[in-house]
Amino acid sequence: MKTPTEPEIPFLPMDAYSAQEAFDWTRQDMMRTFFCLIRSGVDPQILRGEINCTINAMRGALQLEGLG
Repeated sequence: MKTPTEPEIPFLPMDAYSAQEAFDWTRQDMMRTFFCLIRSGVDPQILRGEINCTINAMRGALQLEGLG
């Protein structure tokens, strides 16, 4: 059985200010989502770990692009 290939991620040139702004918007959106999950009864301890992992991944991505 053939495994599906992941689509190629397009390269979007971005300066450091734009990258930081995108990071901030993404973080705010992620936090709103996590707060909604907490209100719906999801364990906050699990979410805390997920938030840390996600933010670390975002910072790592910025560093790989030379913007972090």
